[in-house]
Parts: sequence; C-alpha cells; structure tokens
Amino acid sequence: MLRNLVHELQFITTSMVDEDKVNAHYKDGVLTVSMPKSKEALAMKIAVKA
Repeated sequence: MLRNLVHELQFITTSMVDEDKVNAHYKDGVLTVSMPKSKEALAMKIAVKA
C-alpha cells in the first residue's frame, strides 16, 4: 500500500540568508535544504577579547 503524504514546512529567514540562493532537493527520503549566508553576513566580524 503506497501513501502520498504532503508535508509543509516554512522557514522565517533573517537578512543573514541570501533568499535568492535558497535550494532544496528531496532524494531517497531525505530533504536537503541549503540556505547560504548573505554578503552582509559574511562580512560581519565579531571582536573576541582575550
């Protein structure tokens, strides 16, 4: 018996994600979602004090 199940998943993203480059694919029962960082997020630096 085969069942077709429909799932919906929503993400709320911040400006740290480049929404134009979000990618998802489903293979062998595994959903892989890629959400690359935006240019602004990559340029962000955090000072670390010793």
